[in-house]
Amino acid sequence: MSEAATNFNSNNSDDGPPQLAVCLPSIKDVTTTLKQPDLPVDVLLVTVKDCEFLACYNELTDPYRCYYKDVGYVYFNKVESQEGKVKVALLRCNEGSTGPSSSLIAVKNAAPILQPKAVISVGACSGINPDKTNLGDVVVSAKLTTYASKVVTSNQEQSAGMSSHVSRLFSKIISNCADGWRAPLKNPEDRQIKVHSNGEFLSGPEQIRAEWRRKELVDRHPLAAGVEMEGEGVFTAAFDTQLEWLIVKGIADFSDCEQVNVESWEACASAMAASLVSHMLSDPGVFRSWPHYSVDDLIEQLESGRKRKLAEHHIAGALYDDQSPTQIKRGMFTAHTSQQTESTTQQHLAGISNNALNCDT
Repeated sequence: MSEAATNFNSNNSDDGPPQLAVCLPSIKDVTTTLKQPDLPVDVLLVTVKDCEFLACYNELTDPYRCYYKDVGYVYFNKVESQEGKVKVALLRCNEGSTGPSSSLIAVKNAAPILQPKAVISVGACSGINPDKTNLGDVVVSAKLTTYASKVVTSNQEQSAGMSSHVSRLFSKIISNCADGWRAPLKNPEDRQIKVHSNGEFLSGPEQIRAEWRRKELVDRHPLAAGVEMEGEGVFTAAFDTQLEWLIVKGIADFSDCEQVNVESWEACASAMAASLVSHMLSDPGVFRSWPHYSVDDLIEQLESGRKRKLAEHHIAGALYDDQSPTQIKRGMFTAHTSQQTESTTQQHLAGISNNALNCDT
């Protein structure tokens, strides 16, 4: 694909999105077939809006669903053999990175049940620099930056957000993620869809619909390609659960709502992103050696932590043998309580995979 930026007036005007080569389903077409999935899965896809979910759903082969009380409905693709296809799970969360059923909570709750190797947030985003990106382009997160946190003094505001490069294993493949990919357009010559595989996402709690705010973000983050709301939560959950993570989203507007039909472009942008993700997942050999989320690993970490706490307690006890019996008993009680807490936590983690299902077996 050409790296040259095209003119804003021609490629970012309100002419409407190009016609897709695929017919996206509607909500009424989504299956209600319940089935017990073959766990663990390989990749968890996280979406928010209808158009994002439907674009990803359209890429699943013979989809079916299962209900989990801590996650809700999760959709799966049919896999005939363990070696032939990447096992995908698809779910929806609420908008944003914080709050009930946000991306952070959804991934944290789903990880122990589905035990994926990686999580990808898929959908539509806002572009912030129309000189470098076009409507319909797909941004892949080589870097994620949070921008909302700030330090406020009497005469200025200073950003206190953080930046992180994409997870280690994804960083090795995203440079080639568009190799051989063709945008799902009915007439490819109508529009050139570019993949920004080295893109930087800004993630925050704002749904930006003001030109002055977009320009402010461009000034502060000149290398950023897109802004969205769920990436921070996905990153945080993935970091805590040791999952590979990635954000892939298509540009549906430029944060002003005055120049394009956002709703129609969101469907197009989501279809581009979902198609690219499906292309990335088409080679199961890439993901075969990636580690699954493991409850056993967390239990092992808890056990190591418990032993360390006990060792520290015994050392402290040796240093304070001359303390009163009351003080010594208090220390013994603290250690005993710590053991009980760790044991309860281990039992809870071990039982997570037995989360109640409402699926046909």
